[in-house]
Amino acid sequence: MSRGYQVLEVNVEEVKQLMNEAKTKEEFRRYQSIYLRVSEKMPTSLIAKVTGLSESHVHRTHSQCRKKGLKALCSRKKGGRYRSYLTQEQEREMLKKIEQNAVNGGIVEISKVHKIFEETVGSKIARYTAYRLLHRHGWRKIAPRPYHPKQKKDAVETFKKSGLIWLKKQEYQQQLKARN
Repeated sequence: MSRGYQVLEVNVEEVKQLMNEAKTKEEFRRYQSIYLRVSEKMPTSLIAKVTGLSESHVHRTHSQCRKKGLKALCSRKKGGRYRSYLTQEQEREMLKKIEQNAVNGGIVEISKVHKIFEETVGSKIARYTAYRLLHRHGWRKIAPRPYHPKQKKDAVETFKKSGLIWLKKQEYQQQLKARN
């Protein structure tokens, strides 16, 4: 048997103020459904038509307000790090171990980072997770240039023609010509 239309004990002025301060349309509708029930004594079917919410959502909103109060209806941010091995601070501490080698000009290999990460977590993880960890903390791949940016190209060409390897190559080609 139904318990009937339960009374919400809420201050109407407080609900009005919260309606005016609502940040999103959904939040405003939730407060509006409470306001219509408390001040106008409307049934849930009519509240649903006026607010654009479903009847079940109106029932849930009223129930939530009755159990937890008006503050339970405010909007919350969505998202977050729900599936992480370590907190941001723990990740920074782990990377500090590796950072000293990188700052001194050493090469940071992903295999070492992956190994340290697995030891810290205490279980096996995918290698790609270590790459994402480095990316998340602003690390990037820095590779040496294949040439110096201020080098003179004509000096390089001259060296190629007068260098020891070039001379040996010329001698080898002359020997091949002499045999043929």
